Amino acid sequence: MGHEVPKLSDSRYREIVFDSHHIIYKIENGIKILTIRNSRQLISSGDVEL
Repeated sequence: MGHEVPKLSDSRYREIVFDSHHIIYKIENGIKILTIRNSRQLISSGDVEL
């Protein structure tokens, strides 16, 4: 399991780093992938469905 996303301040949001990409997902009644970003792109709460 990935680690918490500090900028989202909610333990349901997790991140896995794969090569040069960040996979952001949410855990609730399953796992939902919210976004996949290149590591050069900054991530903000407006980038994912909260």
